[in-house]
Amino acid sequence: MTDAFVLDYVRTPRGRASTRGALHEHSPVDLVVHLAKALQGRTNLAAEQIDDVVLGCASQVDEQGANIARTAALLAGWGDSVPGATLNRFCASGVDAVGQSAARIRSDDVSLVVAGGVESVSRTPMFSDRGPLWIDPATIAQIGSIHMGVAADLNATIEGYSRDELDAYGVETQHKAAEAWRNGAFERSVVPFPAEMVRPESRTTNWSGQRRRQRDSPRCLLPSKGSAPPVRMHSRSPPTLRSARSNTCTPSDPLPPWPTAQHYYSSDPRKPRPEPA
Repeated sequence: MTDAFVLDYVRTPRGRASTRGALHEHSPVDLVVHLAKALQGRTNLAAEQIDDVVLGCASQVDEQGANIARTAALLAGWGDSVPGATLNRFCASGVDAVGQSAARIRSDDVSLVVAGGVESVSRTPMFSDRGPLWIDPATIAQIGSIHMGVAADLNATIEGYSRDELDAYGVETQHKAAEAWRNGAFERSVVPFPAEMVRPESRTTNWSGQRRRQRDSPRCLLPSKGSAPPVRMHSRSPPTLRSARSNTCTPSDPLPPWPTAQHYYSSDPRKPRPEPA
């Protein structure tokens, strides 16, 4: 069986998941195209060597719809001979895109794949695809599905974790991230995104119904600075657990825009392939 190798990996910085976020002015496809070009420049890759572009994306609607992987490949200038596919496994979409690409390489189906994920929550809010799992009361009742924020809150309550304990855990993760930045852990992977790269039409796109969907989507409210009441999950949809006691949902960064990431896989070290710069 052929082995799969990671040739290089890049991602964008993160930004706040709101209209005030640092990446809000950039469309999802702009993020992917920017990384595709950066990756190509770093590896001296020729587009004709790419067998496929596979991206994971959970909200495949509006600016993230219509097979964004294929759209990004075309806008990156890779030509119409490079195919693209977009898959959805919710939060594991990007990871699954990488895993499936590696499996295809090991089975000798393909030799070189660009794989990763994109999710711009500041422009395409979570649940904006309005699937039955989110908005249909009958489906929700039959399956017994619970929004992940409510589920986390419920588990924390059942297990007896206090708000202070979870806040302390969140602060600890922020300290670890800050230390990693200071130590240069992300210098190789994070590709800066200059504002002047945004296409004019991407800045002003206002998809019909987007604001309404954002209002209707379940969300996690941020506490104000200092003393604050517990964070509570809420939605206009009928709650699945009416008796759930909500008092411990304390994410340090609710609804983050997942970083766009892409990976190169090369199947056989004996075959010609671009080398990292």
